[in-house]
Amino acid sequence: MPPLTLLSHTAMRVEPIAAALRSLGAAVDVRETGDTILPEDVARVHVWVSGWIADYPDPEGLFHGLFESGWPLLRDPDALDLLERSRHERDPEARMETFHEIDRLWVGERAAIVPILYHRSLLLRRPWVDGVWANPMWGLVLDSATVHRSV
Repeated sequence: MPPLTLLSHTAMRVEPIAAALRSLGAAVDVRETGDTILPEDVARVHVWVSGWIADYPDPEGLFHGLFESGWPLLRDPDALDLLERSRHERDPEARMETFHEIDRLWVGERAAIVPILYHRSLLLRRPWVDGVWANPMWGLVLDSATVHRSV
């Protein structure tokens, strides 16, 4: 196996990933950058670690951006066909099933990407507080919060 170059943002902790690759016998050269990682940056390395979120709160935003934004990723015709079918599907449950199938195929079967973390947010609030809401795109919103009793 040739030496592998692993690229990541300095905010990512990739040494455990590099150590796992080394335990398999690979020589790993970790390169970190403080800049945004762009498609042309990852085209010159073997492995890259980065975060990814959708541009809008719909699964199509996640897959569309990965498949069609110039990232040097596997161009899987089956997954691309499923993505196109999802754009024309009117039944929400059938549409979500299409996205699950893309994920199963692209991540589970083809291993085109390997998710190592899924971000999760929780919002807990007291029943006497109204107007507090969270959005996965923007986080916690407090500008419309009201408290209906004193603590």
